[in-house]
Amino acid sequence: MKERMVYLNGEIVPYEKATVPLLNTSFRYGAMVFEGLRAYWIPQSGTLNIFRLKEHAARLLESIKLMRFEETYTSEQIERAVIDYLAALKPAQDVHIRQMVFLDSEEFYYARGPLQMAAVAVPMGRRRGFEKGINCNISSWRRISDQSIPPRIKCAGNYQNSRLAHIESIESGYDYPLIMNDRGKVSEGAGSAVMLVRHGALVTPPATADILESITRATLLELARDRLGLSVEVREVDRTELLLAEEVFLCGTAEEVVPVVGVDRVRIGAGVPGPITCQLQEELLAAARGNEQHYADWRTQVTF
Repeated sequence: MKERMVYLNGEIVPYEKATVPLLNTSFRYGAMVFEGLRAYWIPQSGTLNIFRLKEHAARLLESIKLMRFEETYTSEQIERAVIDYLAALKPAQDVHIRQMVFLDSEEFYYARGPLQMAAVAVPMGRRRGFEKGINCNISSWRRISDQSIPPRIKCAGNYQNSRLAHIESIESGYDYPLIMNDRGKVSEGAGSAVMLVRHGALVTPPATADILESITRATLLELARDRLGLSVEVREVDRTELLLAEEVFLCGTAEEVVPVVGVDRVRIGAGVPGPITCQLQEELLAAARGNEQHYADWRTQVTF
């Protein structure tokens, strides 16, 4: 992979040249929207599979709209930027791509344009805890609300909520926080969706629980129904249900599927990754890498 190359407004440039002025509105006020995507290296064919590129492009456009940015990009432009960047970068390994749209302005925080688009990829395999699981706590911080800073906008500024919760979690001796919303219901983790197995059904909080509308969460709901034959429930989840669940796991583009083996020092299930969690890990990776032909429309192939 070409080291430290970045996509910036249609050009592939060295990382050191992809700079933003200190007075840039996005830098000063966190007015930047982004997507995190994964691309999976397929050594047998020498190609990359970008996973659910169209869905990520659609969500980026939604974030642009809700941030009241100028709507200057199309879905095709957003998708093409990622494809062209990876084709030029030629990474012969799994990578995580951060695609960003931000204000090219030094105006006050109410500026709406003009915009720039950038993308940068870094090597990324499985995340910590993928095999053995992690221990979580219920954060004292509450999830941001649609009435204040809408969490369905994937905006840089929103992640201060996650940052504070994650720092608290680590300082308290845990790996990762689970965050309740202002109604006391389970919302999500610090940058990942929460799912649990309760009485054999796969359960996850609804979009109205102040979550980011996770693409991986939607993927797993479909895989659970179609591949595992599970009953799926999208509903409000109480804090204590986490402690009583047979299995709990986190999901997201970077995390994929990470088992949770303890919450607030209460063991979840047998205290090891559960069978449904492990099955969903396998199904997700199979769909992303192309081992499962039924989900070909989820994959965008890049050749170089």
